[in-house]
Amino acid sequence: MTKAHLFHNGKVRWVPPAIYKSSCSIDVTFFPFDQQNCKMKFGSWTYDKAKIDLERIENTVDLNNYWESGEWAIINAVGTYNTKKYDCCHEIYPDITYFFIIRRLPLFYTINLIIPCLLISCLTVLVFYLPSGRSWSSISFQVGPGLPSGRSWSSVSPQVGPGLPSGRSWSSVSPQVGPGLRSPLR
Repeated sequence: MTKAHLFHNGKVRWVPPAIYKSSCSIDVTFFPFDQQNCKMKFGSWTYDKAKIDLERIENTVDLNNYWESGEWAIINAVGTYNTKKYDCCHEIYPDITYFFIIRRLPLFYTINLIIPCLLISCLTVLVFYLPSGRSWSSISFQVGPGLPSGRSWSSVSPQVGPGLPSGRSWSSVSPQVGPGLRSPLR
């Protein structure tokens, strides 16, 4: 149970100790460097403006007791006072809607997702600069790292496994790559 503060001019301040959870539609076009716009609407469903009226103390949200998240940062948070007349009723209903602009902190995703993908992409391109001799060392160095991942993928995902070509039919998939891949598989 919470207490309400009653002032001499008839105003009542009620500060309920609560944690509000909300969801908003997220646009991940620029993930992990994205910024989201979310809103929370507070109002009464039972009392109209004649019985209860809402008032903002400040235009911005008080973030003094806010615990910073490791994944999101609040860029801006403002509240607006609105009134609306619904089709069902003759009365006007007030609400206060808070708009939050939050930005994702990309450090975790940069270290664990972007940098490894870039390194693997660069190493994949650099493999083509290796000499194309027929020695076992160069063939196993070029082909060897790819074979375990392809074989383990076929064992992890049974739906994809039958679709992968076996060792002898790789030449039908790509005639230029086939002879180089067949020799270590025999």
